[in-house]
Amino acid sequence: MTFSDTIYPTGVKPMFYLGLGKVLDEMTKLGLIKSQRQFSREWLGQGATYVSDYKVKCREEALISSAATHTLVQRLSATADLCGRLTSARIEAVLREIEQARRVAKFVSRNFR
Repeated sequence: MTFSDTIYPTGVKPMFYLGLGKVLDEMTKLGLIKSQRQFSREWLGQGATYVSDYKVKCREEALISSAATHTLVQRLSATADLCGRLTSARIEAVLREIEQARRVAKFVSRNFR
C-alpha cells in the first residue's frame, strides 16, 4: 500500500489551483521539475500549457481536474516509493498539500453552490 492509498481511499477529487502552486514550488525545490510545461505533461498527464492556461484564464479558486489530480498523486506516490527516506518524506508532505487542497475544494463546492 502506498501513501496515496491511505489519504485517497475513495478516489481522487479535484483540487484548487492555489494548492497546485504550492505543489509546483515544492517539486521545483526537490528538483523533480524544471518548468510548468514539464509539470503539465509529465506529472499531470495534460497538455504542455495546462498550468499556464489556468494562470491566464482562471482564478486561483479554479478547480484542477480530477484526472490531472489523480495522475499527479499516482506519479508522486511512485516517486516517493523509489526515493530515499528524506526525499520520500518531502514528497509525502506534497501529497498532504494536495489532500488539503482537495478537501478545501470539496468543502467549498458543497457549501457554496
